[in-house]
Amino acid sequence: MKPHKKVEKEYYVNNKDFYNALVQYQTVVSEAKASGKKIPQIPDYICDCFIRIANRLSYKYNFTGYTYRDDMISDGIENEVKSILNFDSQYTNPFSYFTEIVYKAFVRKIQREKKQLYIKCLSLRDVLSECEENTIPKQNNYYTQVSDEFIEQYELSKAEKKKRKKNPVLVIDEFLVDLEKDIGGEK
Repeated sequence: MKPHKKVEKEYYVNNKDFYNALVQYQTVVSEAKASGKKIPQIPDYICDCFIRIANRLSYKYNFTGYTYRDDMISDGIENEVKSILNFDSQYTNPFSYFTEIVYKAFVRKIQREKKQLYIKCLSLRDVLSECEENTIPKQNNYYTQVSDEFIEQYELSKAEKKKRKKNPVLVIDEFLVDLEKDIGGEK
């Protein structure tokens, strides 16, 4: 039997090269600012890395089913570009830094889109409630039911978030009570 060769995995973003390019770009930017010159354009390699990070993250299981995937990618890339100068060169893992930025941009986009869908569902419910029952086709009852379920679910999640924001002590107390129950210290 032949021994297996260990094949090095080729990553879509080389972290060392990406780090070196970022440090070099930040040096050029700081020199330009010091001399009062215009900030230079971001190098193609860094832009390519930004695009690869956003594209690959969009294929993660929790981001695949959305129709506005391209908008999510665009928002992620925009946030990467905005925060390029905030990267601290003391840390040598720019891949994780920018992946986290894109991840948070995706989550914000999903939240904005859910809010827009909530507004659309409210509008649909208002329009359908103004119509007489005889003029609404049977199919619209299904759409009304689905939109009502979404509205209810959205409002419940908003109320839960508001409850957590208002009194974080209650959330901690609930956590501690649940922890005691799990440990077996329930009285």
